[in-house]
Amino acid sequence: MNISVNDLVVKFNKKVILDRMSVKFPDGWVSVICGGNGSGKSTLLKTVAGLVKNSGGSVIYDNCDVKTFSPCHLARKRAVLLQNPSFPAAMRAGELLKLGRYAFSAGKKADECAIFQALSDAGCEDLVDRQLGTLSGGELRKVFLALALAQEPELLLLDEPEAGLDAGFCSAFPALLKKLVSERKLTVIMVMHNLDLALQCADKLVLLENGRAVLDMPVNEAGFREKLTDITGKYLEIFTGESGILRAIARY
Repeated sequence: MNISVNDLVVKFNKKVILDRMSVKFPDGWVSVICGGNGSGKSTLLKTVAGLVKNSGGSVIYDNCDVKTFSPCHLARKRAVLLQNPSFPAAMRAGELLKLGRYAFSAGKKADECAIFQALSDAGCEDLVDRQLGTLSGGELRKVFLALALAQEPELLLLDEPEAGLDAGFCSAFPALLKKLVSERKLTVIMVMHNLDLALQCADKLVLLENGRAVLDMPVNEAGFREKLTDITGKYLEIFTGESGILRAIARY
């Protein structure tokens, strides 16, 4: 699914959060949105998801404005993992994932297969019978990732998916993401705070500052490293890792 954001304006209490933002998120790519606190990252993601209303411009899924979708149709098109989702503490993980199938009428067997595969892909099959209130922050992130995958979306929207995850899972996350994109034919848009991890995941990086995109490039495009260094070089060193992937470490 191709996503186009055109001259997008979002305001909260008359304050402009996104200022005539235009950016494209190509089909089958992992696009990562980075930027400092208050730059508009999460607002952009939520607006693309149809969760925040824009006061100007448009968000287009292929050739359709997201505003024209019914809630049920939207739920079949995209899945969202937000930073701090709410949940009933007594609910079990398996029960939560069943809610992710509400927009479908595929039948019980198809629902069970989708849920099992989602749990397997997120690496949390062992949590299916656990109450959500007993899970750690990292375990909850895995379960909610599984919830998003259980919706079998075309577009996967993730807001800081690495938050609360253990180092082992974070290290495996880029490879997992590429596997999911390939096997599930996904388009992925993520907000990430960790630029080093973002570079390991991204086909394209969008860097925001004060509601505007100051960088919007594929990571393998000529000149990308230089432009990223121009923006972040005061705080981060951008270098090529052993695998040929760009990495970022803090300057001290």
